[in-house]
Amino acid sequence: MKKSFLKTGAKVMSLLFLLVLVSCNYNGDVDYTSESPDIAISINSSSVDNNESSDLGSIKIFTQDTFSVSIINNGDGDLTVGDITFSGEDADSFSLSTEPSSTIGDGESSTFSVTWAAGTSAGETLSTIMTINSNDSDDSTFSITLSGTTTTRTWSQFASDVSWGKRGFQRVLDYNDTLFIMGGYDGSNNYNDVYSSTDGSSWTKITDNPGWSVRQNLGATVFKDKIWILGGYSDSVSNDVWCSSNGSDWEKVSISDTYWDARSAFGCVVFDDKLWVLGGYFSYNDYGSDVWYSSDGSDWEEVTISGESWSGRYGMSCVVFDDKIWIMGGWDGDTDCCNDVWCSSDGEQWTEVTSSAGWSTRTYPGTVVYDNKMWIMGGVQNSESLSDVWYSEDGKDWTKASSFSDTGRHGFATFVLNDTIYILGGTSDYDDSDSFCDDILSW
Repeated sequence: MKKSFLKTGAKVMSLLFLLVLVSCNYNGDVDYTSESPDIAISINSSSVDNNESSDLGSIKIFTQDTFSVSIINNGDGDLTVGDITFSGEDADSFSLSTEPSSTIGDGESSTFSVTWAAGTSAGETLSTIMTINSNDSDDSTFSITLSGTTTTRTWSQFASDVSWGKRGFQRVLDYNDTLFIMGGYDGSNNYNDVYSSTDGSSWTKITDNPGWSVRQNLGATVFKDKIWILGGYSDSVSNDVWCSSNGSDWEKVSISDTYWDARSAFGCVVFDDKLWVLGGYFSYNDYGSDVWYSSDGSDWEEVTISGESWSGRYGMSCVVFDDKIWIMGGWDGDTDCCNDVWCSSDGEQWTEVTSSAGWSTRTYPGTVVYDNKMWIMGGVQNSESLSDVWYSEDGKDWTKASSFSDTGRHGFATFVLNDTIYILGGTSDYDDSDSFCDDILSW
């Protein structure tokens, strides 16, 4: 009896040992011997530890810059990347430009981009905490303090003695990643040549016989994937319309019987997929406040103005901003130079945003839209050329940003390229050929 019990006990022990052995080797769907993913972070190729800081350096006011962030999976197993957030007082100055992969394999990495934008004041520190959420058991939230300083911007001479020579009252357009400068006046002669440039510094004459006559204060814009020029002044004002797909070969547009009178120094913009002509100089003491539009450049319709509108004028700024057409400044013959600001969302009903902007009255200023703001610069007030630069986000409240030189100028062309504002040519005295400029300023 005792022997039987011992045999039975031995069998039970053997069975228990076997069960323990099996259970120790069975792991189901989980590998308990593997390690959790291990995060490493680098910013612009420099490693940054968790809860440490990264110095982004400096950024010029009114600009934005982009830096790269790499997430490296140094552990075993896939790394799952969750939300990436920015917190702190300056969080709104930082945003994701691109996003990383949601899953990063063993020994692999994923890079994303962050954009940071400077404000309007130099000498400030922009700082935020960037948090990267993941499934890493050691550091499921990886936080880095990002900081940088804002610096001032100064105007400089970007190019001098440019090939198109001294001139003002020309037009410049950015078309298919190429800049084109057309027409103008040098104090003695009007021009109809066309130059092109891919960098704004080196210019090549592509034609001095475009078909259209020499002129200054012409209208020019890009519309329906072509360059368009309209009207202008030489010995008299004109109202012909031309277009080109390359800046060298031009076609005169056949115009319907009813369209706008000959003029120069007028507003010319593309808005609501239409080509617009606004106001301008007809003849001595005769300036327009009429508004015309065309869907094809050939058939034109005059807008019937409803309610109050801006006075007849020429040499004003005319831009499209915030889904509206804007008219600013100019010469109306009644109050001499103007500094009022008007806008319209349809060309028919106009709103006077301010009767007296922060900047002084002026004619022939330069205007650009940049950094979600309207910018107005230079111009002439009676016989004094100006060099001040102002900006506004709403057309009512204006802030002075800088002055582009010690000597003012007017009748220059402007464009924005690669986060930089450029001024081309112009003059400080319309009647003095020596006062015309053959340089390009940048900011």
